[in-house]
Amino acid sequence: YKVEPGGKQIKATGFGRQQKFDIQNNAEVCVLLQQRWEDEDGNVYAKRVGTAYERYDKPVTEWQNNYRIAFKYGDITQDADYKP
Repeated sequence: YKVEPGGKQIKATGFGRQQKFDIQNNAEVCVLLQQRWEDEDGNVYAKRVGTAYERYDKPVTEWQNNYRIAFKYGDITQDADYKP
């Protein structure tokens, strides 16, 4: 990856005017791994089995090859980093 965070955050929902905030605009990655299945009635179910999240708030000007994001598996609600 390569990232240059910057600029100001803008909230543009399509309802009303755009709002500009005096906060740095950062890049984020959120990955959810799911196990999906379908029952005999055609209902589709999904269970989260893994989660990864990272925020990039500092510039990285050179390409980072073979970069890996740490995943957490199973029930992460008891993890110290967990934020509902």
